[in-house]
Amino acid sequence: MARLQFSLEQIRSFLAVAQREHVTRAAESVHLSQGAVTQQLRLFERAVDLKLIDRVGRRVRLTSEGRAVAEACGAAMRALQGIDDAARAARGLEVGSLHVGASQTSAAYYLPGPLASFTAAHPRVHLSVVIGNTPEICRQVATGLLDCGLVEGAFSQAGLLDLAIAEDEVVLVAHPGHPLAGADHLARGQLAAHRYLARHEGSGTESLAREILGDAYEAVAKLDLGDLDVVRAATLGGLGFAALPRIAVAEELTAGRLVQLAVPPRRRWIRAIRRREAGPVLEGFWLQVAGRAGDAT
Repeated sequence: MARLQFSLEQIRSFLAVAQREHVTRAAESVHLSQGAVTQQLRLFERAVDLKLIDRVGRRVRLTSEGRAVAEACGAAMRALQGIDDAARAARGLEVGSLHVGASQTSAAYYLPGPLASFTAAHPRVHLSVVIGNTPEICRQVATGLLDCGLVEGAFSQAGLLDLAIAEDEVVLVAHPGHPLAGADHLARGQLAAHRYLARHEGSGTESLAREILGDAYEAVAKLDLGDLDVVRAATLGGLGFAALPRIAVAEELTAGRLVQLAVPPRRRWIRAIRRREAGPVLEGFWLQVAGRAGDAT
């Protein structure tokens, strides 16, 4: 694209004169001296190589070429105003996009609250949510594929900001009719004699299950089901015992459809993560997340 030979200030001065047909009044409207506006007009005419105005006494009138150029200049100024309006809207979080990643537990139980508050305040921001395990979400946030994420437990991705937003607990559960149900104490060797319903490899919950089961984790017969809801349904159906977030089975435990096994649970934090640099949309969402974290502590 060829470099323009005229400036925005020249266009502004020319439009002011075209609208008022008077140099002095035009100068007052753009807060310049009469001499400065006259100079801008001369430079603009020279740049476009056209005679744009005729002087008639104290007033000026547009030539036919001047009217055509004035129309184009008006359209250009409206386009520039549109750029400014778009920037103002983005600063005010009126428009924009936000790409969030979350682990299954985080997406189901900890993400809806801040998302609902954010979308209520900024309904025109486009949102997308990606579900994955903690390592995947961390990698995508670090590389910029995602703006931020909610993950379970510890993570090893360096260079990310993190915020603890809620404390979570992983418990062993089973159907009330399961052979392990009702025992006051369970040794890990007893667990190894029964089928374990496993989440997918890389799941934050599954990482804690390894800690809870210890050596029995490798010895136990596993049924790999992957999805949290599928594991919960299989446990309710009596297919085996499972390690699940307490928040995911709270209703079932209260109703007696599942029982917690006599094995010490493990606690962990649900954390929000992001890169250090952030635009206004992400900053606005981060404030919602931080507010929820404050409510939870």
